[in-house]
Amino acid sequence: ISEETKSEAGITNIALFGVDARDYDGGTFAGRSDAIMVMSIDNVHHKVKLTSIMRDVRVYMGDGSPYDSGYDKLNHAYMYGGPEQAIRTINQNFGLDIQDYVTVNFASMAKIVDAFGGVNIDLTEDEVSEINKNMYALAAGEGVLLNGDEAVAYGRIRAIDNDNGRVERQQEVLSALLNKASSISKLEYPSIIQQLAPLCETSLTFDKMIGLAQIALTGFDIE
Repeated sequence: ISEETKSEAGITNIALFGVDARDYDGGTFAGRSDAIMVMSIDNVHHKVKLTSIMRDVRVYMGDGSPYDSGYDKLNHAYMYGGPEQAIRTINQNFGLDIQDYVTVNFASMAKIVDAFGGVNIDLTEDEVSEINKNMYALAAGEGVLLNGDEAVAYGRIRAIDNDNGRVERQQEVLSALLNKASSISKLEYPSIIQQLAPLCETSLTFDKMIGLAQIALTGFDIE
């Protein structure tokens, strides 16, 4: 974290990584980070902000890159040096103050969605076609309930538009999960965190997760 980086009290930035590990037992959190977001827990403005960073953006990694130029695609940083190098690369290139992270893979993300009973997403005919290449019996419409595997397939779609569309769909899934979390009794938060934490790799302690969840007590908007 650069000394010139300006941090604001009451706002915590956390890196969220979705890695392309295909360990369907859910135990491997390695590979390229094909989904990269910064979640800002903003207690100043009572918001949870999701900012996606394009996986293919060319960034400077210095000695962390195998190329003489020191530059490479951002999603390769996680593959080269895990969350430490990925966070360092994001902080240095975007002037951020991230210290903590949460990483999921395909299987664990599906299990998290299922733990919340699925997510309701508005689907177009084209999106349904892409999901149905691997999943079946979906129809287009508003508020379609997707299970975990379907939500992961939705978040991976890129054939019908571009990476902008892809990250927007990833944000739709995460926003839907946050909305579900905000409607759950706050007394259930400790048990939910204990249930979901093993599905992630994270630097966050249980106590810090509980502390960050306190924003739900006063209500928050998703941006």
